Amino acid sequence: MKRLIAIFLALCMVSAVGITAFSEGGTDPVNADDAIESVKAYGFIDLEGAKLSAIIVEYSEEIDSTSVASDTYSITDYVILQEQSSGFESIIEMDYDGIPGNEGQITRVYVNDEPAPSTDGEKESGRYVIIEVNTAYMLSGANLVYTNSMIAGVTQVKPVQTAEGMVIASGTKEIGNYTETEQTG
Repeated sequence: MKRLIAIFLALCMVSAVGITAFSEGGTDPVNADDAIESVKAYGFIDLEGAKLSAIIVEYSEEIDSTSVASDTYSITDYVILQEQSSGFESIIEMDYDGIPGNEGQITRVYVNDEPAPSTDGEKESGRYVIIEVNTAYMLSGANLVYTNSMIAGVTQVKPVQTAEGMVIASGTKEIGNYTETEQTG
């Protein structure tokens, strides 16, 4: 009986060591702050000025398209920042879709295998998540600085999965293509 207990205890110790090694072996999810390599803006210029039409999020791994949706990300762009600081009535001259407050907000999220919006549908997997935004508005004043219109920031607020099945956990910070500065005088 003592021998059976000793064998049982030895097996438990081996199992415990194996479990510890397994969790230390990199099975914990990767954080989005580390997995996102870059955030880029995709936009256009028309008679109403420059507008951001999509945010391109580049990951270090290919992302499974079934793991991304509109609520997977929180975004910041020029129009959202302007509405937050000055209000809808102050910055929007024309609201083409009749829904106040959705200017510059997410309209569609999908995966692509190249860093650009897709005209032929989403891919099953790819390193780029495309976040299309609402452009159905006209700003009250002319934005004469194109780079202001193309600011983009992204926070991954829900987990996503890579094409290989690895989980990328939610991020803790916004990753963007801009920095905020204060100008005086």
